[in-house]
Amino acid sequence: MRFLNFFTLLFLFPMLLTAQDTDTVKNFREGKEILMKYIEAIGGVDNYLAIKDKKIVMEGKVQGMDLSSEIFFKAPNKLMQRTTVAGMEQIILFDGTQGYQKGMNGEEEITGDALEMLKLESSSEALVNPDEFGIKYTTKDTVTLDGGTAYKVEKTYPSGNSNIEYYDIATGLKVKEERAVETPQGVLNQVVYLQNYTEVKGVKLPFKLIQEIAGMKIELTVKTAEINVGLKDAIFMK
Repeated sequence: MRFLNFFTLLFLFPMLLTAQDTDTVKNFREGKEILMKYIEAIGGVDNYLAIKDKKIVMEGKVQGMDLSSEIFFKAPNKLMQRTTVAGMEQIILFDGTQGYQKGMNGEEEITGDALEMLKLESSSEALVNPDEFGIKYTTKDTVTLDGGTAYKVEKTYPSGNSNIEYYDIATGLKVKEERAVETPQGVLNQVVYLQNYTEVKGVKLPFKLIQEIAGMKIELTVKTAEINVGLKDAIFMK
């Protein structure tokens, strides 16, 4: 189960530890403005907030083993992820207040910075109203990425932890994330590429994710994405 714990921590609720330069890059769009352009690019505030619940099923391979992941979300801040690798299953659950991790080794409560991060990542409002949640976006640079140009933006959480996000200047879409993650194997750098945005009920979602970490490359493809299907609260209960 050590490997499965490692993967799940990487994928859903890493403890962010990245330390970046403190000087704000001049003459670029403000980070908040870039975020608002991204929200508009994926469908706009109204369509985004119209998502009452969401179910996403992804498949891929890791070190030659089949991987599947189901993610359930219910507004305003409930989340459940079930990940299966080589027949081993692990669940991460957030009921709006408390978080838990369940697996072959039993159940463990999520606490501290990891819980605070899970609360923010589970919230539909945090993206639209980051100031109210103490989240700050700071433009750091522009970079060449996949033949285009992207804004490099630092996203800083109330804890002081941060990660780096890249937004394509032409489309406004988020195309890459970088973060340091604390795992049982130590602190590692994780890079995730977001590709193949596809519209589902007025909102664009990335249907392909490529994760690179510790020399491993994991490609995940969304097989199904459903919005507003009437998910029950029981899914998110312990």
